[in-house]
Amino acid sequence: MRTVEIDEEVLESMFEQVEYLHSLVRTISRLLVSKKPDDLLTTGEAAAILRMSTRHLNNLK
Repeated sequence: MRTVEIDEEVLESMFEQVEYLHSLVRTISRLLVSKKPDDLLTTGEAAAILRMSTRHLNNLK
């Protein structure tokens, strides 16, 4: 096992970024739960909006 030394400020910044991402995921999750099926996009609709193929979108998912 390797030990890595990280500056305290860098570590705190990493934790802040993780907390921010966590809050985004929670917010998105709450928004999705409140949506009705008709409010959501199909893969084809999302791919058209993003101007990419459905295959590429599925790979990104």
